[in-house]
Formats: sequence, structure tokens, C-alpha cells
Amino acid sequence: MSSFHLDHVGIAVDNVQDVLDLFQQMLHATPYKSETVASQGVRTHFIAAGDTAKIELLEATTPDSPIARYLERHKAGIHHLAFEVGNIKSAWRKLEKQGFQLIGDGPSDGADGKKIFFVHPKQTHGMLIEFCQSQRETIEPVKVPFREGHLAAYALGDKKNPPLVLLHGAAGCLAMELEPLARRLSKHYRIYTVDFTAHGQSDPLPNQDFTPALFIDNVATIFDYFELAEANLFGFSLGGFVALSYAHANPDRVRRLAVHATHVFWDEALVETMLTRLDYEGIKQASPDLARYLEQMHGEDNWASLFERTKQYTLQIPTFDAAYTHVRDVTTPTLVSAVDEDDLFSVDSPVGLHKMLANSNLAIIPGKRHALQNVNLDLFVPLLRRHFGQAIVRS
Repeated sequence: MSSFHLDHVGIAVDNVQDVLDLFQQMLHATPYKSETVASQGVRTHFIAAGDTAKIELLEATTPDSPIARYLERHKAGIHHLAFEVGNIKSAWRKLEKQGFQLIGDGPSDGADGKKIFFVHPKQTHGMLIEFCQSQRETIEPVKVPFREGHLAAYALGDKKNPPLVLLHGAAGCLAMELEPLARRLSKHYRIYTVDFTAHGQSDPLPNQDFTPALFIDNVATIFDYFELAEANLFGFSLGGFVALSYAHANPDRVRRLAVHATHVFWDEALVETMLTRLDYEGIKQASPDLARYLEQMHGEDNWASLFERTKQYTLQIPTFDAAYTHVRDVTTPTLVSAVDEDDLFSVDSPVGLHKMLANSNLAIIPGKRHALQNVNLDLFVPLLRRHFGQAIVRS
């Protein structure tokens, strides 16, 4: 498989409550989701295990189910390893062509909103191997007029739910950074988001320099287009700074604010570090797969220009002193969050921002990557829901 990761370890149990009590006692871990798959006669309980992988406890709901038959032949324990792939049908065809014995007639519906299939353990040294893929409908953009072009805006979730606007980071977009978070939060909020100018599916507008004012205007346009008199607002990295700036200028339109991995304390050394990450020629030579991915996210003819304009923005950050200084005056209730081992900014950055703001709480969660797509959503989403769903008290 060209792209895969361990999604979960399946464990068959004959007394699920005893096992749940064990995980609670040893690791203070509880299931974040339990669901029944009637077609397979199984009830599953998912427990987060690190940044990406999960533990899936499997209990039989019928005496003739596959898990019941497994427990008749084996003791309770590891039942299967599951690997997430980008294209489940392609994985099926490839393994079938290679001569593997696959169970069933093709990928079928499994737990956790996934399509799944299994490889027979006779050909995998006794291990039962599952392949899975999350089922996702495409989020289609709405083209919103902006200056001499358009912004790609997105809306998902029930319109009756409270509105929440999400903002991506520098050189990011919905599909690249925000989509998993947006889908999870769309169960509880009406989600609105936008690809900033020249990002993702928004028009490049080559004559527009990247400035704080441009990105703030992007957000203002979305609030006005969707007629949001007031909304919660979340921003990641650069998007967090933009969110703070918009809240400063429009305190009556932002109910609550959350920023993740957002840095407002810049010096020359950090600017230089950022510039090395924006070397598109270096990326093309050293990481052709990443270059192709960026072309897919931003357009073959646009991503190099996007990186160059982001470099120019980064070089000008020292001239944006006023824009970065005024965020200290934000009074909107704010959740400041970050991972504890961010590979770009030290933990001093979110701590300093938290201390600067008059009305904020701080959340540091386990993690080693700055990128939002690497954040453990099983930990992060409950933090956001608690923040957006109740009054905040200064800690």
C-alpha cells in the first residue's frame, strides 16, 4: 500500500465491563464511542491510544456472531490489526490481484463510519488483518464574491445548531487541515469555513499581497455572506492570529474564541525557521510526494506562488507590529491550546499568549507535531465543545 497507517487494534472480550474497568484503573482511559454493528453481531467500544491509533473492544451481541465463534475457539485477546488506507476499493483490487484470500465479496460497512474488509489469517501467519477507509462525502465549496475574484467557502452541519467558523493556517486550506475537525464538530455546530485568498479552491488574486488586513477581510466577508450576526470562532496557527484580530475589531460578532498553535511573539530566528519550511523548490527536490500533494491542495499553477507570497508575508511580520500588538486587547472568552511538543513553537508560546489575554483558559495536550491534522481529535474536540458550550472562568 502506498499510504496507510495503523488505525486500531481489535480485542475480543467476553466481559467488556471488566476490561473497561481495567483500562480505567490502569490508564484512566474510557471509550469515546460505543456502537453496535447489527450486521456483524458485534458491539464495539473505541478507546484512544496515542495521536492516531485506537483500541477497539469487541463484544458479541448474538451467540452465532463471528466474535462469539472466535471466543469459543480462542481466549479473549487481540483479534485483528486494522490499517487505514486512502482507497479501500483500490486496496481490495490490489490484494486480490496478488492472490490473497479476502473475506466477503468486497468492502462492507463497519464500525466508526468506515468501509472495511479482512484478509484471511491463513495467508497472514495467523493474524487477522483488516483494511479500512473512512466514508466521507465531498464538501463542495460556495463561491463567494471577494474583490476581483471569489473565495471558496464551506458550510456543513444542521442549520439549527450554533454557528462556528473555522480558520486554517498559513499555506493550508479546508481539505488540507480543517476537514477532519470540521466533520467531527459538525455533529454539534453549524460549521462555516473558508480557504483564504490564493489557498485551496479560492481564487489566487495575484495582485493582492498577503497582509493581516487581507485575511481579516476574508473572514469579514464570510460572516457577512452567511449573515452571521454572532458566531463562535476557531483559528489554527495563522488562522488563530486572524481570529484574534477579527475578534478585536468585531467583539460584538464573536461569542467565544479558540486558537490552537498560534504564535504572536516573533523574532528573526523564528522568521528564518519559517522561511526554510516555505522553500517550494527545496520541497520539489527533496519531497516530490509532498509537492504533488500541495499541487493537489492548491492547484498545480498556484502552490509555488502561494508559498512565495507566504514567504513575503513572513518576512514582513516585523512590520506588522500594530496588528500583532492589538491582540493583547482582545476580551472575548478565549481558549488557547497547543500540543506539548510542537515541532515549530515551544510551549512558552501558548503560555505567553494565555497570560497576555485578559479572559482566557489554557489547554496543553499530548502531541509532537504543529500540524492540526496530527492533533488527537478525541482529546481536542471535547475541549472545544466544553469551551464553546459554557461560560469561561479565568484560571
